[in-house]
Amino acid sequence: MMRGTSLWDTYDVLNRLGWGGMGEILHVRHRHSGNEFAAKIMRPDHMPYASLLEQFAHEIDVHRSLQHPNIVACHHVFQNPTGMLLQYIPGGSLRHILSEIPGQKQSVWDMHSDDIMHMVRDIASALSYLHTRGYCHCDLKPDNILFETLLPSPSAGRPQRKYYLSDFGICQRIGEAHNTKRGAPKYTPPEQIAQDALTAQTDVYSFAITIYEVMTGGNVPFYPVKTPIVPREEIGPLSDTESVPDRTVLDEIEEQHIIKRPPPPSQFRLGIKPTVDAVLLRALKKDPRDRYETIDAFYQALVEALKTDLPAQPQDHGIERAQLVCITHRDFPTARVLSMALIGRSRECSIIIPHSSISWRHVLLEWDQAAARFAIWDQGSKLGTRMNGRLLRDERRYVCEGDLITVGDYSFRFEDVRD
Repeated sequence: MMRGTSLWDTYDVLNRLGWGGMGEILHVRHRHSGNEFAAKIMRPDHMPYASLLEQFAHEIDVHRSLQHPNIVACHHVFQNPTGMLLQYIPGGSLRHILSEIPGQKQSVWDMHSDDIMHMVRDIASALSYLHTRGYCHCDLKPDNILFETLLPSPSAGRPQRKYYLSDFGICQRIGEAHNTKRGAPKYTPPEQIAQDALTAQTDVYSFAITIYEVMTGGNVPFYPVKTPIVPREEIGPLSDTESVPDRTVLDEIEEQHIIKRPPPPSQFRLGIKPTVDAVLLRALKKDPRDRYETIDAFYQALVEALKTDLPAQPQDHGIERAQLVCITHRDFPTARVLSMALIGRSRECSIIIPHSSISWRHVLLEWDQAAARFAIWDQGSKLGTRMNGRLLRDERRYVCEGDLITVGDYSFRFEDVRD
């Protein structure tokens, strides 16, 4: 539906806010009062399918039953077209915060530690309420966390954000096991992949990955490394920010959720405390019974971890902390790597180079503890990776100080830095 058209006779469409898994989301204004809302209407390509109509009707029923200050409010339900009138949240999504500086990682953690706790507090409160109502969200990710910026009080000193939980398209009853596999692959817990019974710990897992991503400035614990992802423009969007990976990539991500131990977040960003590592890794346990029992328990553990007086240094994890690599380039900010860095164009990469010559996941740099050296490994890039002019194929090569690495149209010198 285009700008300038009307919806339900009394609402003017201002613009499209995005696409969800089930509906098109529009920014609308009431023709007489001037009040602004978000309208979620059934996607036109879904209208002929009875099962999808039933699913959207379920989403409407769930959403209209929820009333919480940190859940997007449902004001009214309409027909022709089928949809609901929702509270308009002007700030955007948490995904926008992670992506607001093009070509550079942006993290709430970088600004102020209390900023991330405001988000965690607000969404934990919303999830706790949702669980008391007997529902599991099943699709928690930065795209489904919205925010608005509040005007600061004279004593506050700077603006604060209020966060809202949104999109209940695949929300299901706790204890249900059928049809739970849907959702963003990078955030889906093992029991949801296996279509086992849902619990509150299901949302604990997805929420932990979301917090992990914010704290590390865009990294998630599980993503395909050896299998290249098809570029987003070639496969079409699932939503404004999520792509539909091919089956091989989905299988690889799901396998990692089920069997791979997640790396500690401090591996991706210096300064994250060991106590925070421990809390997030417990929330990411494979067996739901090993995680925090409730969202409230998870929130309290994270609060205590951030209050600790332990030094804000990353854990050793078998790596010599003094052994750092400094990546320098005249057209690119200097980056320091502790143990691993994935370089490419994708948002999941720890070092993003937004250039067409760079593949989505181009090259992996990682510390080899046995050899006490860094190794480099091309990830199946289109233009390849060269070390001192030699093309690296499907092989790991050790990197020495001063080596020249060419990635697409960019070349880097690696400098061994010892603190």
